[in-house]
Amino acid sequence: RCEENMKDKGVSLSDSITVGIILIVLGMIAIPHVMAGRTKARDALVRTNMHTIQLTAEHFATLANGGYPVQLWTEVQDVCLKCTGDERKIASWLLTPYDAYSLIEDDFINPFISFNNALANDDAAKVSGTVHYFDYGASGNRAQGYSIRGVGEDATRYMSLVLISYR
Repeated sequence: RCEENMKDKGVSLSDSITVGIILIVLGMIAIPHVMAGRTKARDALVRTNMHTIQLTAEHFATLANGGYPVQLWTEVQDVCLKCTGDERKIASWLLTPYDAYSLIEDDFINPFISFNNALANDDAAKVSGTVHYFDYGASGNRAQGYSIRGVGEDATRYMSLVLISYR
């Protein structure tokens, strides 16, 4: 009996081809789902970045006695006249690392293109992964409110989530 089992230990060519075809089909099914999952995760990071900018804008408004900046690099002292010497701002420039007066942390990155800007202060070219800050009701350097829009994988349009201040 042992000798009979030894003869059946080999794998035939048809068995190998069948296993190969099954693996190819599984790969064809799994790879698009993995790629879609990556895109959804990156879109979620853009939404997280949007929320971070919202919290930072509200922090700025607390420091500036209720005024919002008209641009990301507007300083607290420019919005709140009695807050002289306060050079804090949301961000000094749009690409990390930010300077010591920036309220936002250096780990704020573009999830689609890590070496690209994650922040935008206007409606210029929409780039995947960017977060745009728009002021409204501006008088000088002080705005009454803002809206924050993010650009997901589809760089031709903003994401459906828009964060707006209410005052």
